[in-house]
Amino acid sequence: MKRQKLAFEGLVELAAYNRSEHARLHAAILAESGRRLAGIAPSTVFNVNRELYSSNSALVLALADLLLDPARADDFASLPGIG
Repeated sequence: MKRQKLAFEGLVELAAYNRSEHARLHAAILAESGRRLAGIAPSTVFNVNRELYSSNSALVLALADLLLDPARADDFASLPGIG
């Protein structure tokens, strides 16, 4: 039971970190959007950032399925900003 709670809390922190990194990179891209980044259009970099966020979110959900019992995994997936 305690292990489940620790895993749940760790996954919540991991998901929050993923969101904050996505926002941080988004802001950095916006700051540089007036010029091309190494010959790449800012829209391409925004798309890559979004794909990284989506992939990391899917990994966190997969970890929830692996580490938590089914009811807690469903609870985790239903949290705002997670699933």
